[in-house]
Amino acid sequence: MVSSDGNKAGSQICFLWERRFSPVHLVYREKGWQIGKKQHKEEKLDCYLKYFKRRKLQGMSDNDRIEMNRRVVEEFRANGGKVQGWAPLILLTTKGAKSGQPRVYPLMSVPYGDNYIAVASKGGAPENPLWYNNLLAHPNVTVEVGDETFAATARLLTGAEREQAFAKAVAVFPPYGEYQKKTSREIPVFLLERRAHS
Repeated sequence: MVSSDGNKAGSQICFLWERRFSPVHLVYREKGWQIGKKQHKEEKLDCYLKYFKRRKLQGMSDNDRIEMNRRVVEEFRANGGKVQGWAPLILLTTKGAKSGQPRVYPLMSVPYGDNYIAVASKGGAPENPLWYNNLLAHPNVTVEVGDETFAATARLLTGAEREQAFAKAVAVFPPYGEYQKKTSREIPVFLLERRAHS
């Protein structure tokens, strides 16, 4: 499942808070420096809307998420891997753990060398996303990135290898760090390794 608050990988991170005697203020940080409130109105509005998109996503039922994913997948494939209003994504095609039927999930794009990382955050929910058990049962998957499609094997990372990969994921998409703080479970991290001749 996508874990998105709209922040773009490696770019500006949006922070929002309330002050007692003033409206909501938007502050951007880039490379540790505060840019402050004097941003273009379009940027502030974009950040504000993306914040509430994240809040809405976190309150979704599984059925709502499935329907949203369906729309995202359609737009991704129709536009060369781009989805308006979203950070860069990949599409992960798995087989259902019980049904064996193909399932497609949009995930945050986290490049890791020639491979990709799949972070089972589900926005910091107490349970794993639907695709977690699929990967354990059927690790052979298909990954779509932009116009490229390749076969991969999903491997659940543990120990230092998981820590290093999760740190990379947080660097690309900082909310992952927030999600880990919200849940008592250790958020699973999979390495999607390209299969030879894929």
